[in-house]
Amino acid sequence: MDRKTKSNEDLYTPSLWCKRMDPNTVVNKHIEIVQLISEKIKKSRYSISTNIRYGSGDQQLLDVYEDELTSLDYTFVYIHGGYWQDLNKDISAYCVEPLVNAGIRVVIPGYDLAPKVTLHNIVEEIHQLLSYLKDCLKYKETCLQLSPLNSLCGLDFTNFMSQVHVKVLVVYAENDSPAFHFQSKQFTKFLDKLGLEVTEERINGVDHFDIVENLANKDYSLTKTIINFILN
Repeated sequence: MDRKTKSNEDLYTPSLWCKRMDPNTVVNKHIEIVQLISEKIKKSRYSISTNIRYGSGDQQLLDVYEDELTSLDYTFVYIHGGYWQDLNKDISAYCVEPLVNAGIRVVIPGYDLAPKVTLHNIVEEIHQLLSYLKDCLKYKETCLQLSPLNSLCGLDFTNFMSQVHVKVLVVYAENDSPAFHFQSKQFTKFLDKLGLEVTEERINGVDHFDIVENLANKDYSLTKTIINFILN
């Protein structure tokens, strides 16, 4: 279907584009799957530090997953979805095991949700998160400057690019809304114009939900891509 012929309500309702099951079923199944995996992970040896406060908001807490072999040089920050209104960090730990086993620390934050707060508030909370990670966990400035939620146009990229080499991976699901395809491609073009090294990849055979559910699987193509992208 053409992106221009569909309403915004349809275009930004990912469940309508799933080919595996009907819209109501796929959302409920997604929550069931990620909750089951996350509960297992939260009881595992990977769950080192939980509910660390990074801001004053009710949900501004983060969990850290790692083990004795995790490198302090590599960190994956997973910001959960939910249309800014739903889900939470406690059911979003499904990506942890393959990454930690590869030596990568995983940080999963919560944030306050709409309608309690505005989208602007959420963006500010993510800024606070990345600042906290930079200051308290000794992460590089890059993560704050290149967050897709950041206002990239306001940065001094001439000075920025002279100091660091940045690689960005942009991925989207084959069976997702055309709106998400379009946004991914536009974001890739934008970053490319800024002179950044950008890799764009469509993950075939998945939709808006199992593209992330499958991150629990070490043999999943996107899991392997993320691990290689971080380590290399």
